[in-house]
Amino acid sequence: MRHISANSIRNSGDFFKVLYSTPRTQLATMVLEPGQHSGAFGSDHPNADQVLTVIEGQIEVRVSEERFLLGAGDSILIEAGEPHQVTGAGLSAAKTLNIYGPPAYPEDD
Repeated sequence: MRHISANSIRNSGDFFKVLYSTPRTQLATMVLEPGQHSGAFGSDHPNADQVLTVIEGQIEVRVSEERFLLGAGDSILIEAGEPHQVTGAGLSAAKTLNIYGPPAYPEDD
């Protein structure tokens, strides 16, 4: 079992950090400053679904040709291989909790 508190996500300063992985699932956090992108528009995890939940702030998520504005407590499911990009959209840093299944990234040390 692994546990993470919302406060530890709120206090995170890392752009992207893998917290825990099992053979089937991965838990990570991301912090985006206003206007900062998660990366180029595309798919960074072609073999893993992603559930992204906003813990603090606002983000704009572009999935294929659709755009969604999400705030604290909102979630979105991005299917494996869907082209997407996440952008900080508020006046302060946005902090997210990301779940991938199966794991998509190497675990941070």
